[in-house]
Amino acid sequence: SKVIYLILQEFSEHKDDYKTFAQNIYQAKLLAAEINQYQLEMFCDLLIGYAYSKAGAKKKAEIIFNDVLENSQKSAIFNTTVLAKYFISQLKVEKSEIDEALQLVNECLAQLQKYNNRSKIIYVLFEKLFIEIVKSQKMENIDVDSEEQKLALATSGGKLARLIG
Repeated sequence: SKVIYLILQEFSEHKDDYKTFAQNIYQAKLLAAEINQYQLEMFCDLLIGYAYSKAGAKKKAEIIFNDVLENSQKSAIFNTTVLAKYFISQLKVEKSEIDEALQLVNECLAQLQKYNNRSKIIYVLFEKLFIEIVKSQKMENIDVDSEEQKLALATSGGKLARLIG
């Protein structure tokens, strides 16, 4: 719980100071490694990559995301694998690699639906990203209203509604 506390603390105190955020998340990663929490350690790596991406070091972020993806796939850690793909998708959008981002998002949405949305929060993140891409690219061949209804249905009950705000 100390690792999770450190992560949450960074989001509340340093979410816009990416250098400090990454340095402090690295400390949480070391703690996770020390207590053999491999999945949390990889999650910390994703957050460090996110900080690099936001700070403009896109190549370094990409290397981190791909490393986490490879390691999580080898270890068969589903949630970390799809989270890595989420961060990679976001990075592809930022780099204007829209087709590659959409392909990855669609693959993950299909995979999440195949497993009956066991990871509902991850499904919501991907569905929201899909809608943002479609709207930003003005893709008229995709029914955005239908996608937004799927998102609203996935967040009904209020627990995940703040994610779509």
